[in-house]
Amino acid sequence: DGSTDEGFPSAPQQLRVRSADATTVTLEWDPPVDHRGVIVNYVIHYQSMKKYVDTGGVQRQETIDEEIFTNKPTTSFTVLDLPADFTFNFNVVAVTGRGRGDSSNEVQVNTPVGSPESPVAPNAGVDTTKTTPTLTLTLTTPSNRNGAIGSVFLFVSQLTGD
Repeated sequence: DGSTDEGFPSAPQQLRVRSADATTVTLEWDPPVDHRGVIVNYVIHYQSMKKYVDTGGVQRQETIDEEIFTNKPTTSFTVLDLPADFTFNFNVVAVTGRGRGDSSNEVQVNTPVGSPESPVAPNAGVDTTKTTPTLTLTLTTPSNRNGAIGSVFLFVSQLTGD
């Protein structure tokens, strides 16, 4: 009847980074040379491993290994909600009805350190039972730090009564 069975597609070509910021990376690529059927979607795979020392001086390691399926055979995609200050390795595979094809070239992207969210107002407590009143402030770390927070500045001004 002239029809052929679908096969596994060849690798997508020339994967590249269109843009990147602290939490998003936009990728684009060219379709495979040999489709070997109808491409139904692409799978974007990314991974990262970061070693760091936490505030208590303990060596830590954070590993990310994720896949995202595009909903259609588009040749660009924006990956959202990435952590800042990580180096990611990305690759893409095309998918036909038969399954996944070969992997594209790999690209490496660093999500830069961004500005943290504004901190939550500190909790303040004043102890007036002592000779000199004591002010205690408790700060809460912003939920979206966009990288390591190097320092926090506290501005204090004296109110005078007239």
